[in-house]
Amino acid sequence: MAVKVKKPKLAPPPYKLNSFPDDFAERLAKKIIVLLATKKKPSISGKEWEQLFAECIDANWQSSNVGLRDVYKDTSCWSAKTVEGPKNVSKKETVRLISGRNNTGFSFDIDVTGSSDPQDVGRRVLEIWNTRVNDTKKEFTYLRQVVLIRSKDYKEYIVFETSITTYDSEEYTFTWNEHNNIEGRRKSDNKHMFTWQKEGKQFSIFENVPSKNIHIKLKKLPEPLNDERILEIVGYEDDSKSDWFSV
Repeated sequence: MAVKVKKPKLAPPPYKLNSFPDDFAERLAKKIIVLLATKKKPSISGKEWEQLFAECIDANWQSSNVGLRDVYKDTSCWSAKTVEGPKNVSKKETVRLISGRNNTGFSFDIDVTGSSDPQDVGRRVLEIWNTRVNDTKKEFTYLRQVVLIRSKDYKEYIVFETSITTYDSEEYTFTWNEHNNIEGRRKSDNKHMFTWQKEGKQFSIFENVPSKNIHIKLKKLPEPLNDERILEIVGYEDDSKSDWFSV
């Protein structure tokens, strides 16, 4: 007779995949404006996007060296990625997501050369990725990527989510390209899915931009706050500088 045990009830994700909370877009737009106002030249780094996203969904931020759990909340975690798009970001159909260094030399003690069998190399590269994903699943139930596409002028932004998953190497064909990198294409439709760079060991995954996404348009960029204005905001005065620092 089989032993019956109660299975633990897992907390659901905070929202359905790619269906962000109602106030998400407004919160993100305001945080982008604040961030840009503190910079002399517009920029949003990967780490800054991780923090912005975490704050917008009331989650925790802890940048990960593995890159699969930059943001986490209960049983869910996110890998946050930034991509530069064209001026009209809505025209971006596919994005290349840099997904970490998959070093076959470190993981398998194999020196890859231009004459190496690309199918064998591709299988090992995916095995490294799959191991990272499976290791993260031991701690989190729901794994997602959240992508920010920004326009070159920092006025438009697209945000969307995809699930982080493992890949069966038997479903892909791997070949060397003209840049001496390995490309992986899905056998069913020849879609370019992966690129692995032999020199830097960088692994990239190509994702389609879903038609359902968050699209934020800033009508204007904020004027950067100068040093004097920032000091005024924080209440700094030369007469009380000893309250702030010593030299």
